[in-house]
Formats: sequence, C-alpha cells, structure tokens
Amino acid sequence: MLDEKGKISMDVQSNAFSNDQLKINDLPQWQDIEHEPLAKAAPWEPFWQSCIFVVVLLLFASATFFIPTVPLFVTIGAYSVILLSFSFSQWHNFEGHKVRGVALREKDISVRKGLFWQQRTLLPFNRVQHIEIHRNPIERKLGLSSLRIFTAGGSGVDLQISGLENERAEKIKLFILEKTKSETVDK
Repeated sequence: MLDEKGKISMDVQSNAFSNDQLKINDLPQWQDIEHEPLAKAAPWEPFWQSCIFVVVLLLFASATFFIPTVPLFVTIGAYSVILLSFSFSQWHNFEGHKVRGVALREKDISVRKGLFWQQRTLLPFNRVQHIEIHRNPIERKLGLSSLRIFTAGGSGVDLQISGLENERAEKIKLFILEKTKSETVDK
C-alpha cells in the first residue's frame, strides 16, 4: 500500500513495514576511502617465490641440452619465454604493489588491489567468523604476514591481505576481533 509520500508501507497487527527509496547519489562513496599502503617489503615475497619457480623451470629447460634430438633454438626459445614471463610478472608485481592498500573503518575493512583488473573488497565485521595470521618462510624472513579472514557461510578464506608487517597484522586482527565481539554483545 502506498502512503501520501509514495512510500510502500503496511501495518499488520502493529508490525510496521517500510521500504523507503534511497537516492543513489546519497549513498556513501566507497571510492573516497583512503587506503594505507602495504609494507615496502611486500612485493619481495612473491618475487622470491617466483625466483625459486623460475630456477626450477630453467633447470628443466637446461635438460634439453642433453637431448640430441632437440634443436638449440627450442632450448633458447624456452629460456626466452621463461625469462620474459618472469620479467613481466615481476614488473606487474612491483607496479601492482603501488595500488594495493587496506583501510579499516568503523564497520568494515576495505582492500584495494589490481593494476589492470582493479578490485575493491569491503567486508563487514559482522560477517567475520574467524581470523588467522599466516607466515610462510619467505614472509618470516622479510618480517611480513598474511591476514586471512573467514566469514559466515564461506567455505574458505574470504579475504586474504598479504604484505602486512607482523605488528600491523596483529593490530588489525585484534581490532577486528574487538569489533566482532562488540557486534555480538550489541545484538
């Protein structure tokens, strides 16, 4: 039923229902969020992981030197493809680091990433079920951590923020845990 202002409303045995229309221009602008950059050492963790992978690939490509039926240009081509792919991926890694960021707000956490395909994720604290901090051997050596956030109804990690300093990851984890605790107390 429409009232005099054009609002949908109904009153059923003292349970009021309203469905007010919102103007899109009045909604909060997520583009205005100021994201803090990740640790300066953050791009070095994927760099070293890629280096290990490339060394293994180059060792396999080197094995073609010992196979007499494989022409030399095939081996050189394999080396070229591996090194060009590695160079592009590392350029993308270091340039992409410049746009990656994280922002904490009163009710959610925002993560920004992506050089070509940009992605912004907003995760409300009231959906958070579990948080863990992960550190692989390279991250430990660089003093970095990855924060993994699991939400209600998710089957795995719903949000992972890699490239945080250890202390910052702990602070964010504690902040989110406090927010989720206060959300459940307020209900």
